[in-house]
Amino acid sequence: MSDIIYGMITNRMIELLEKGGVPWRRPWKVGGAVNLKTQKPYRGINTLLLGPGEYASFKQAKLEER
Repeated sequence: MSDIIYGMITNRMIELLEKGGVPWRRPWKVGGAVNLKTQKPYRGINTLLLGPGEYASFKQAKLEER
């Protein structure tokens, strides 16, 4: 990359910081996969394997069936 591009990116980051923003933080929440019973979000590899929604283990589903 040329020095011009680095300068453009640096200037943009400084502008955002002066406005009170943190440009490397995601300002939104990701509605990912959560446990049906606890509503805790899944972590790790599960976030990549599961689409958004509520999931339960087989045992949790059987207990809810009663």
